[in-house]
Amino acid sequence: MTAVCFEINGALIFRFSGKDSPRYLNARLSNDIRNVKSDRAILAAALTAQGRVEGLFSVSLELDGSFLLVCDGGDAPSVLTALKRYIVADRVEVEDLSLSHSVLHLISDDTSALASFNPPDNVPLAFAFNGELRVLRRKRSAQLGIDVIGPRDKVQQLRSDLLNHNSEFWSTERARFERLAAGIPAFPDEIGPDALLLEADLSEAVSSRKGCYVGQEVLEKVQSHGKAPRRLVLLEGHGAIPAIGEPVRMAGTVLGKVSSVAAAPIGSSWLCFALLKNQEIPETLEVQDHAVRVRR
Repeated sequence: MTAVCFEINGALIFRFSGKDSPRYLNARLSNDIRNVKSDRAILAAALTAQGRVEGLFSVSLELDGSFLLVCDGGDAPSVLTALKRYIVADRVEVEDLSLSHSVLHLISDDTSALASFNPPDNVPLAFAFNGELRVLRRKRSAQLGIDVIGPRDKVQQLRSDLLNHNSEFWSTERARFERLAAGIPAFPDEIGPDALLLEADLSEAVSSRKGCYVGQEVLEKVQSHGKAPRRLVLLEGHGAIPAIGEPVRMAGTVLGKVSSVAAAPIGSSWLCFALLKNQEIPETLEVQDHAVRVRR
């Protein structure tokens, strides 16, 4: 395939440093910070005490031992406040890099095209450095790609170079459609303050063996019950695109509502994620009084 790139518009980027930052992040986030290595990142969420999601981050290790947290979007002050909420006497410093740094995602089958990026192992969340740029394996569509994270001017120069070499650029709308088509939820579109982490089947962002963290009790209760009260379901429809919050029905009974939606690049079809009651669901449901197909 032709190399494809797109920006993660609105990405939030924070650097945590200080002697107590590993301990603080381990108690604040849902995953085990001790698993962050120089060549491997993790996914982790900041939760409320009720288990609701306040941010979903890739967490990687900087050369100086600090931690870089990257969130796909959300309200920056709210997410930052959530991350810093329990800092009291801890020796932790937090730097907001969201204005000075940005994230570009790149997809290519041509390994030679990726050689100049010092790509890490071809597994999710593998991590490497390329000068001032950080390179992180992430799956944001049907194919595993790489996030390039760094100073905004450097990332923009990379984007220009890629386009000058005939790479295809996806709009935000196209990137969202491809993400939904691959069944990949993101914060804050599908995973947010109204959702539990495990309702989006993001068990890889949770450690059950690391000890206490904010929201742990709720997640452990869900795990002990064997299933979350609701789950994200991918639906496919045609015609008029539903609004966010549109009810999803089964034989007239409301099961939940639309969380996010994306129109196909060509034609009249669309995809949406809906957060529905976790029960047996038929192959077709109803949105806007029209039949929609359950994709997964």
